[in-house]
Amino acid sequence: PGAPGCLVLVTSRKRLTGLATAHGAHLTTLDVLSWEDARRFLTARIGVERAAGDPGAIEQIVELCGRLPLALSVVASRALTHPDHRLADIAQELREAQGTLDGFAEHDMSNDIRAVFSWSYRMLGGRSARLFRLLSFHPGPDFTLPALASLAGVPLGEARTLVGELVSTGLLAEHSPGRLGLHDLVRAYAQELVEEHDDGPSREVALRRLVNHYRLTAYEADQLVGSSVVLERPEAMADVVTTTLADVPEAVAWFNADRQVLKALVQRLLDDGRVDEAWRLCLTIQRYNQGEGWWHDWAAMTRLCLRAATAAGDDLGRAHMARSLAGAESMLGNADSAAQLLRQSLDLFQRLGLEREQALVHRNLGQVSIEHGRHREGVASLERALRLFEAMEDPRQQIAVIYVLVEVQAESAPPEVLMELAHRAMALAERLEDGRVEVGLGYEAMAIGLRAGGDLETALTFWQRASKLYEQNGWRVNWVESLRNQGDVALALGDRAAARAAWEQALELLGNLHVPQVAVIEEHLRKLGSLSPI
Repeated sequence: PGAPGCLVLVTSRKRLTGLATAHGAHLTTLDVLSWEDARRFLTARIGVERAAGDPGAIEQIVELCGRLPLALSVVASRALTHPDHRLADIAQELREAQGTLDGFAEHDMSNDIRAVFSWSYRMLGGRSARLFRLLSFHPGPDFTLPALASLAGVPLGEARTLVGELVSTGLLAEHSPGRLGLHDLVRAYAQELVEEHDDGPSREVALRRLVNHYRLTAYEADQLVGSSVVLERPEAMADVVTTTLADVPEAVAWFNADRQVLKALVQRLLDDGRVDEAWRLCLTIQRYNQGEGWWHDWAAMTRLCLRAATAAGDDLGRAHMARSLAGAESMLGNADSAAQLLRQSLDLFQRLGLEREQALVHRNLGQVSIEHGRHREGVASLERALRLFEAMEDPRQQIAVIYVLVEVQAESAPPEVLMELAHRAMALAERLEDGRVEVGLGYEAMAIGLRAGGDLETALTFWQRASKLYEQNGWRVNWVESLRNQGDVALALGDRAAARAAWEQALELLGNLHVPQVAVIEEHLRKLGSLSPI
């Protein structure tokens, strides 16, 4: 093998880093197959004619096998052994076995998926084997080192060592820096092992530590992004490690990375009957979902939690979830549903004697009333909310209410009234940290007042300042709205190119979100395109 022109290919279930260090070997880590390669692989094994006879079943088998070559080989072997079996029947068998490895059991141990996974599992030490088994409890698609440390109940340094062992055997993969995941079939194998080797109490404690990790980290992230709802901090369990977050961008980045995990965890808590923890976690995700435009997720999670809190007789949970769901419904254009939920929430908060929460509902009722065309009633609700927040000396919420008052009265109130409100918002903003979203709302209030007074160029600069702040903090929806307004003002100033650039950037930021703003901005661009050349 050492002669010129020779190539040695060495394969292993463990990473061969020693060969790279000592002998300059080139390391290649093999992932699961791509969708196209998985289809070709399966078709080559069972025959083109048979595969072409039921392409839908081929797609289902590839999905159910998770594109894992080993699983595809097992299924292909079964199809060849039973040429009279329809591929659709094989796919149905796999579907019925989802969450387990029963669909991949074989009499030949060299081709049995459990046996092959066990070759890697037996390489592990006792503590890393325990962590591997516990990974089956993690409800989301991937996880971080602090989450795994909390799950195992070990310090971060020890968790790093255990994770390294799991990665080296191929049972765990680091698919992006700091984020790890395991294949669904490997997860099913871990689930079988944990039920066999770990008793019920130890499994329950491990799951509670994991939940505590996410609740604590989500709480800290929510405080950084500036939640309007103040809940008590969850009590920290022993041996739980939280993710350290320094500022708003880091908090938003953490929410972005763990969004699917948090959704799955809320559902898991509801499934386990832990309603109080579920709605509290849901509430800590609210501000993020609102600011990033995940309104459908927000509505779906909150609706489930409201239903569970109602069934459990939890009035505090009902009140918070009714208000939260009203916010999602309002964002999605369902004003009637939002108004009904807000009245329900207000009644509950009044019975509970929670004044700050009542003030928040009055602010929301003001916005919804105006959406219904009840302008005077809406302004009265907003002014009531403002008085309550003034009495509480809460500058953030005062700015938020003033911004809405300026926005809804932009076409009806005299410019001097709007500017007086805007200057009040800016004076309050000076008491806040520069990065707060409410500072951006103060800038937007000034911009609206200036536009009403005819000073379009200065108004544009304030919207640009707001846009920059939202960009720095990752607040997508606020950023989109400020860009939309920038486009409106640029067009009014005769700068069609700037208007198009602002609206196209806003549309790009919305990406594949299914929210009403998409249609609004697309209509702006359509009308711009229909204008005659200058």
